[in-house]
Parts: sequence; C-alpha cells; structure tokens
Amino acid sequence: MASKYVAHFFEQFSEWRGRLSTVNAVIDVWMEVQRTWSHLESIFIGSADIRAQLPQDSKRFDSINDEFNKLMVDAVGTPNVVDNCTTPNRLEVLGMQFYPSFYILIIGRGTQSISW
Repeated sequence: MASKYVAHFFEQFSEWRGRLSTVNAVIDVWMEVQRTWSHLESIFIGSADIRAQLPQDSKRFDSINDEFNKLMVDAVGTPNVVDNCTTPNRLEVLGMQFYPSFYILIIGRGTQSISW
C-alpha cells in the first residue's frame, strides 16, 4: 500500500469493487435475457398460428414467461440497482434458469417443424 490512508479505505473499497462487479455481471446477463425474451414474446404471444403449430414450445414459453414476469415485478420492488443486482442468487437465476431455457426455445430442441 503506497499510502497510510489507503489501509483505512481498502476493505470498504474491496467490498464495493466486488459488489459493482456483481452488478455489472447481472446487468450483462439480464440485458441478454431480456433481449431474448422480447424476441420470443413477439413470436409466442403475438402469433396464434405459431402457438398452434408449436404447442409444447408455447407451453414451455408460457412457464418461462410467468417466471420472468415474477422476476421483473420483484425487480420493481427493489429500485436500488446495487441492492437489486446483489440479491442472493440473482445472477444464478438469470444465467442458469432463464437464459438456457430461452436458448432451448431458440434452437428448437424438441420442436416440430413449422409449416408455412
């Protein structure tokens, strides 16, 4: 440590650096999840024809959509971005629950072919 004054703030600085790093990671994943969700929402909510052709995927999306909407309501309840993003398991929920689920819908694992 170059200065005797640094030691006083070092622990607090380290704590904030960790929290802000977590905020950055959560926001990056959240934006990707939200972008993917918005694309899928326009497909599955906006088209009765696609819902009829892909009933299993539509049900899967409905389940994921309900969970995503609950997450968004929870986020509104915690307007402080640092508190919101450092909520326990926030990054894990976004990264492990939503993103892979959306990805499976996008690549079409288990989907029937769409007839145009």
